[in-house]
Amino acid sequence: MSIGEMQSCLALLYVSEPFRRWFDLDPFAALKSYDLTAEESAALRKLDRDRLDLFANSLISKRRKGVERAFPVLFALDAAMMRRYYVRFYHLYPARLDQASYLDVVNFGTFVEDSLAQSERVPAYTSDLARYERLYYLTAVVAFSGKSPADLSNVAPKAADLTDMEQQPVLRHGVQVADFGYDVGEIEDAIRHGHAPTDARPVSGGCSIIFQPSASGVKMLKINAPTRTVLAFCDGNRTAAAIVADTEAELRTTNMTGPIVETINRLLASNVLGLDREVSAQVPIPLRPYSAAIEAESV
Repeated sequence: MSIGEMQSCLALLYVSEPFRRWFDLDPFAALKSYDLTAEESAALRKLDRDRLDLFANSLISKRRKGVERAFPVLFALDAAMMRRYYVRFYHLYPARLDQASYLDVVNFGTFVEDSLAQSERVPAYTSDLARYERLYYLTAVVAFSGKSPADLSNVAPKAADLTDMEQQPVLRHGVQVADFGYDVGEIEDAIRHGHAPTDARPVSGGCSIIFQPSASGVKMLKINAPTRTVLAFCDGNRTAAAIVADTEAELRTTNMTGPIVETINRLLASNVLGLDREVSAQVPIPLRPYSAAIEAESV
């Protein structure tokens, strides 16, 4: 008796709709690649097709529920469309027993963001919205678990100031910075109130947001273009002096040391940045629905 072959075949029948359809049309051909006894092959061919489809669909529904909780705005925008995209994702990326469940949500977010970017059947801002919710979820997961995928320490983060220009500011673990073409905060708020915008237009110069774990939830900080430029150079490899020089070159300006250092110190004080690749833990928080309350930061 080939238990492994039977289990492998059943698993594929449960998770692969194309294989199930092939099995319906020509069960002998579908089972040919498996090393089954005549009795095992006969038992599989006698499976109730309706019950098999019902069980397979229940697996999709169960796996999708976590995704729906993580992308409430996308599903509120068009639930039927999002469920259809999830089925496509489910077939392309079968579940893995050794994969953390949160990665399934994150991977779906990336998949649907890329898919929606080229779609003419959805509002142009929908791909931005997918990235917005994915980054919020990922930041919340890091905060909720109390560690990043790199296994952070349990030492609470401490605010700091630059003491000399040779220090190297870097984003703290769990902090995400992303650029959007649309004001996703306003769009999210409108959809939550049942008024999906049909005439939303790109923001001149784009919209940059910091996603940061905090004691009260995920904090979102909207930043202007100069502050975004400063943050782009805070990679843990550049000294503060180099960040000033690179920012001035990027912005084509001079004599900005004071404002740039002041911006870095504000971001250090709010624990968006740390110094010299220091390790810091995130404060555990519950995963909860979020609002479009985004603070503003500027140089």
